[in-house]
Amino acid sequence: MRNQPAVTALLPAAGRGERFGSEQNKILSDLLGRPILAWTLEAFAQCDDITRIVLVGSEGDSDRLWELGDQYAKGKLQAVVLGGSTRQESVRRGLDAVGTEYVLVHDAARCCITTELISEAVGATRIHQAMTVVRTVTDTLMRRSGELVDRKDLMAVETPQGFQTDLLRRAHLSARTEGFIATDDASLLRRLGRGVHLLESTTPNPKITYAADLLIAVALLTARTAPQLVAPLPSE
Repeated sequence: MRNQPAVTALLPAAGRGERFGSEQNKILSDLLGRPILAWTLEAFAQCDDITRIVLVGSEGDSDRLWELGDQYAKGKLQAVVLGGSTRQESVRRGLDAVGTEYVLVHDAARCCITTELISEAVGATRIHQAMTVVRTVTDTLMRRSGELVDRKDLMAVETPQGFQTDLLRRAHLSARTEGFIATDDASLLRRLGRGVHLLESTTPNPKITYAADLLIAVALLTARTAPQLVAPLPSE
């Protein structure tokens, strides 16, 4: 790692979380005795491949984000940046605080991320310059019209998504100039005709969107931090 280009983790955390049903930013809600964001910060802080962390937060949350960074980021928190009206704008603003050759963009609400997956993502980013974590779709898919969709070639797009930093900056500049809005950063690269490597993962990496999603996160994190509390799977 010592001879490898440095990597910054950019964590968008500016969403208000209306679907979560809370008056505060959902990433500040409690999960097993600590805020959701604390779990995300800790995972990136514990990964040796991550040099710095940049948080993008909502107005009014800055002091709290710095506090959590001081407590859980192990000295890696470099900046807390004010987010924009969309996730895309928030990431663009966060990139202004990134000074490393590579950047990993990760939804702060995906708090079950593991250091192993982060390291895999960093490795793929250094090789391919642009990558995204994906997961095989296992559900039956249907359009609102009732038409079934063949899932054979479909993948669910997740984060982290990793990029050569200047490459991602160019993609954001182009999108902003032409008024193009996407829900993730890899789409901005593909729009410019740039290939994006797919890193398929089987590690559960859900995003906290609704309050009920906390139940899933509790199970996953408990299995990781206190496996003795989780019933073993039945033997075959």
